[in-house]
Amino acid sequence: AEADKEQERLRTLFRTYDVDNSGSIERNEFLTICSELQVPATEADRIFDRLDVDQNGTVTLQEFIIGFNDRYGEEMESDGGDVSVAWENFEVRMGEQAKYIPRHEQASTLYQNISLTEPRLIPQLEKVIMNFTKEIKQQNSEMENLALAIKRAQDQASMQLSEMEEEMDQRIHAAERKTREQEKKKTEAALSELQRGFENDICELQCKIQRMQMVRLFNSYPAHHVHNIFTEDNQKLKQELMKSQTKVACLRSEMDSLQTELTDQSITSERDEELMKHFSDERDVLESQIEILQTANRKLHDSNDGLRTALERITRVTLFCQRMDDFPLYSRRPSCDTLALAMCDPGLKRRNSSECEEDSLPEVYMDSGLSTLRSSHEGYDSEPEVKGPEEEEEEEEFVNLLHLHSASAPFLQKEEKDSTDLGYMTSEKAYRIVLAGDAAVGKSSFLLRLCKNEFKLNTSATLGVDFQMKTLIVDGEAVLLQLWDTAGQERFRSIAKSYFRRADGVLLLYDVTCEKSFLNVREWVDMIEDLSHEDIPIMLVGNKSDLRTEDVTCVPTSYGEKLAMTYNTLFCETSAKDGSNTVEAVLHLARQVIKQATFDDKGHYQKLPSLDAPRKKPNFSCCN
Repeated sequence: AEADKEQERLRTLFRTYDVDNSGSIERNEFLTICSELQVPATEADRIFDRLDVDQNGTVTLQEFIIGFNDRYGEEMESDGGDVSVAWENFEVRMGEQAKYIPRHEQASTLYQNISLTEPRLIPQLEKVIMNFTKEIKQQNSEMENLALAIKRAQDQASMQLSEMEEEMDQRIHAAERKTREQEKKKTEAALSELQRGFENDICELQCKIQRMQMVRLFNSYPAHHVHNIFTEDNQKLKQELMKSQTKVACLRSEMDSLQTELTDQSITSERDEELMKHFSDERDVLESQIEILQTANRKLHDSNDGLRTALERITRVTLFCQRMDDFPLYSRRPSCDTLALAMCDPGLKRRNSSECEEDSLPEVYMDSGLSTLRSSHEGYDSEPEVKGPEEEEEEEEFVNLLHLHSASAPFLQKEEKDSTDLGYMTSEKAYRIVLAGDAAVGKSSFLLRLCKNEFKLNTSATLGVDFQMKTLIVDGEAVLLQLWDTAGQERFRSIAKSYFRRADGVLLLYDVTCEKSFLNVREWVDMIEDLSHEDIPIMLVGNKSDLRTEDVTCVPTSYGEKLAMTYNTLFCETSAKDGSNTVEAVLHLARQVIKQATFDDKGHYQKLPSLDAPRKKPNFSCCN
């Protein structure tokens, strides 16, 4: 058996070398194979000559087998045991991996053949076998893991199936119970309906039986007895009818009394409404009077402060005046009281306005309308004045006061002359101008720019109403304007409405960068027309026009002009930031207000005291 195996291996080796399958190996083919196997050429020629027995230049299969058996037979027999021992040692080195060698016998035979023919390839063969065994082991482990995963998945699937079966069973049982309950309820409802039907039938039968019994009873009674019964029933019905008629009469009388009371209450409510309207008118008058009194009070406070300061400064001048009564040079000078009042009179602060025009206004028309007593007093302090220390002698003080009075007397005479020249410009009419519009359109900034020629980036919202006074020169005549800044917020709208009833003109502002404020102009105009008793001039003002140069979406100017033409109002665009067209807008509105007041004898104005009117001098002394 071993010899047969050996011959089979030799046949396989011969077929491997027989490339063209001719059944013989020529010398060139044999030398080429030996060179590939790195066998020396001399050794290859010697081996070929030994195998070529008939010396025909070719080696047949028979010659190949006989030559190898004769030459290497003994060596193979001697080395067979060593090869098997080497394979066993290789298996020992592999350890547990040896059991993963596929086709163990074939691998052992291949190992032994290669050991005999090509011993140098044994290490490579061992590495290949070890790599194969490692891969087979890994695949086996992966197969085991896959098997375990499949088993777990099967177990999980079986558990889920069992849970689903249980859930389905529970749902089926629940559906069965629900169906049974519904059927039971339907059955009970049907039975209850049948029972009610039977009960109704029984009640009807009982009623019919009772009627039959009553008929039978009446038939058994005599005719006069039945007539008496009907008569009694008729009397009872008549009594009930009389009671009902009596109740109806009582109810009618109560309704008449209620109608009378309702009429009285309606008359009373109408009277109350008239009284409330009268009270409202009186309240508006009182509010205007209170505003005038508050303005006068502020002026009096400022005058009081100025008078006190003047008294402190003219204490020594009084002494000087008493001593200088006999000097003819100062015989025409004003008295000390007149000097004090002149120093504190705000009317003296007015400049000669004959040089003022409508397009360029002096700084005096940029004030807030409040008293400027301290500023006027400071003007007097700017005059040259010599003051000695308190420790100087009385003669030196007397000389200094003399120089003070001689320097201030001509200045006071000049101021009195200027005040007399300005008398024709003092206005006795104060026209009320109301600023209206949505919140944050710039009403307060507009008023601040108009009255104080200032602009603030951060201004607080107006709470209720703000008030300022402004004097403008309109067509050569000084006109005093009361400017009322109303709050644009919705919660203060009721307060703003009360000021439209007595307004002489309205500055209706909107923000050119806010389309919503422009759309609300119609609502403001309608509210003004509803509240005002007559048509009052309205100036529609598009504020914040300086923002048109920036990349901001703005309401076109043509839209404002069209809206102003629709409502027959004035129109212009202004900027409270750079002051453009602020004064012009108020001037045009003031001119329209004056024209309206000229044609309307009932124009709303308030009498203000003139500079030429006599004033009541305050009683003061040095002890105050």
